[in-house]
Amino acid sequence: MSLGDITANYIAQQRCLGKRFSAEATILAAFKSAVSDVPLHDIRPDMISRFVDRDGTSDETKRKKYRVVSGLFRFALTRHLLRASPMPRHPRMRRYSSYTPYIYSEAELKRLLAAVPTATASPRCVIGADTLRTLLLLLYGAGLRRGEALRLELGDVDVAQSLIHIRGTKFFKTRIVPLSASLNGVIRAFVARRGKHYSVGGESTLFSKRDGTPLSDFNDRHHIPSPVHDRRHSEGRWRSQPASDARPEAFGSCSPRHRLVSLRR
Repeated sequence: MSLGDITANYIAQQRCLGKRFSAEATILAAFKSAVSDVPLHDIRPDMISRFVDRDGTSDETKRKKYRVVSGLFRFALTRHLLRASPMPRHPRMRRYSSYTPYIYSEAELKRLLAAVPTATASPRCVIGADTLRTLLLLLYGAGLRRGEALRLELGDVDVAQSLIHIRGTKFFKTRIVPLSASLNGVIRAFVARRGKHYSVGGESTLFSKRDGTPLSDFNDRHHIPSPVHDRRHSEGRWRSQPASDARPEAFGSCSPRHRLVSLRR
């Protein structure tokens, strides 16, 4: 069996397990391109090493490439397509995390929220102050991922039960997130104020731009403070610096020429 055939079978099997497997599929496509679509038994350890250790590749990327290609050959071994894996020995590299969590106080959060009107005052800013403030409070109070919050539709919000439904998250899961009484009140008031912007049926996105079009997690991510998104990954701990001197710049410029410098790894 050729490398292309086994790769296609491996990707299909992983996606049947509920994985998106998109980044891994990209790595495997690059591997196939690097060694050409040869029979499996013709692949040698030095060919794999050249692909994994290509000049200019970071240690983290090398580890990921090695892990993905190893998985491919384990898959081939379990199906008796190879007698032995051609994977070269890979030295273990000690990893040192540069992650420095910071716990924001309520006073610091208030200063961030106080900067919202100024940060959104420019006509070029696609997000209104009311939308950004509500979005920040939802991210902070419910611990959502940024994309999860931006993809929320009106029908996902149940203010009567103080719940929101998060659909199609990692591994295609859906979960229900309870809201505190104060946060539920914020969401209820936001929906009431923007009622005329929503279509009938609950299919409108909860958060939208000034012109009514949905916010995009990819195109508009620089409008949302990275520390707020990082809170989701650290369960209440934000990786950032204190907000004692919070300014509108903390939210990133609304100009397409500027972007918030990411504080994430």
